[in-house]
Amino acid sequence: MQTSARVHTWILSMFAVSLGLGCGARPTPKIEPSPTSQLSVHNAGTIMSGDTVRHTFSLLNDTPLQLNLSDEDISRSCGCSDADVFPRQLPPQGRARVTVELDSSHKVGELAEVVKTRWRNPRGAVNEFVFGIRAIAKTPLACAPAEISFSREEVAQGSQKNVTLTSDLELDWKSLKVQADHDALKVRWIRSETSPHLLKVGCLPSPTGEPQQGHIMLTVFERGKESSHQATLPVFWHSPTQLRISPKTVSVRRQQNGWTTTFVITGNKIREGVELRKIQAGKESLHFELHQIGQFANRVDLTIESDQFGSLPKEVTLCFSDGTTNFLSLIPPSLP
Repeated sequence: MQTSARVHTWILSMFAVSLGLGCGARPTPKIEPSPTSQLSVHNAGTIMSGDTVRHTFSLLNDTPLQLNLSDEDISRSCGCSDADVFPRQLPPQGRARVTVELDSSHKVGELAEVVKTRWRNPRGAVNEFVFGIRAIAKTPLACAPAEISFSREEVAQGSQKNVTLTSDLELDWKSLKVQADHDALKVRWIRSETSPHLLKVGCLPSPTGEPQQGHIMLTVFERGKESSHQATLPVFWHSPTQLRISPKTVSVRRQQNGWTTTFVITGNKIREGVELRKIQAGKESLHFELHQIGQFANRVDLTIESDQFGSLPKEVTLCFSDGTTNFLSLIPPSLP
């Protein structure tokens, strides 16, 4: 059996070790190859954090027997990767398409996602093939902190907070445009010839005293290019301890056994030890993985298995350790 590219087993071992760089704040689980494993790798090069990379590999059955693949014989390095294999039954000289997807949302640096397939013939012999995507995700424009909040006392005192702007790219900082979507937000850009660049953010009191939320939108052009990059900084005032879900509505991706999506939870309560305990759709509990990406932020990788539901739920409930709940709306994939 052949793949579109054959790589020696020792390279596969090195690639498995490199997976420790891959998935958010936690090391990606290693996939230990057998001596007969073969690896095909697509190097996507440099991408922007948040991009999704897909690559389709070709697999040829050059054995004299039919090979079969079941759902149980497909394993992924983490919930950030996705794979589609078609067909699952390969006659001699038949070909399969193996499409692997890498989602770089909320991740930067070296990324590696792999999918391992174990094909079986009628005699019980196993042929193991591993397909991977490697990439380096760069941050086009980042805010630190990723969000800011003001207590009632800070608003009353007219306090300002600093936000640092950084980028892995060569940006034309003179082209930076800063815009707030709420009249109460006051933003001042401290211009600098060198990075990092600084914003000073303040806000006016809410007339009603109710919790408020606004956003600061940033746009800057890459030096010498016509492409621009954007970032959004959420600002909250009068509600500094509330846990927030971003975005409140997410699109899901289809996978063999259901759906998967990613979102972020932010708020001071995370630093205070409040945790996401359970995600439910109706009475069913859903599988999720929690990754800490900052003192005030967690990334959640959510999986919804199709054997639990005939169709995708429209909404799920998030239950936290302090007894509070929140809701997340789900949008089905645009393509089947």
